[in-house]
Amino acid sequence: MKLTPELAPIYVRVHARIRNEKPRDYDSKLRDKWASFALVFDCETTTDIRQDLTFLWWRFCELKSDAYICQQEGVVYADGLDQQSVKLIRNYARRKRAKVEDGCPTAVRVNSRTEFVNKTFWETLRMGAVIVCFNAPFDRKRSTNAPVRGAPSVVKSSNAER
Repeated sequence: MKLTPELAPIYVRVHARIRNEKPRDYDSKLRDKWASFALVFDCETTTDIRQDLTFLWWRFCELKSDAYICQQEGVVYADGLDQQSVKLIRNYARRKRAKVEDGCPTAVRVNSRTEFVNKTFWETLRMGAVIVCFNAPFDRKRSTNAPVRGAPSVVKSSNAER
C-alpha cells in the first residue's frame, strides 16, 4: 500500500485582545485562588502505535507577583529505557543549565519515571501545587501510569502510604 500525503486543516484556539482596550482589573478573590506552586511537564513518546513514554521534561514554578517563575528543572526517563538512551539523557542534562530564577539550582535533575512519581510528583501534590500538562490526559497517563479517567490520587506508587 502506498501512502500519499494529504492536506489537512489546522485549527488553533487563541485569546485575542481588542487593540487599545484597557486590561481588566482582576478581582482580588480570584487572585487568591491561584496555587502558590505549579509543576509543568510535557511527555515525549515512541513513534509507534503504543506511544510509550521515552522521556519528559518538567519545571517546578513558584507564583511571584502575577507570574509563575521556574525554580527547578528536570528530565525524566522511562522505566526500562535502554541504557544508551539513559546515558544520552544524562549527558544532555549535565551540559544544559536550567533556566531558573537567580539563586536557584542550575543543575537539571535526572530521574526515572518511578523516582519522579514517588518524589517530585507527590511532593508537589502535597504542597498544593497545580499540575500543568501540555496534553493533560495523554501526558498524565504516560508520566504516572494512572488511568486517564482517574483522579491524580490514583497514581500508581510503590509506596503503599500514598
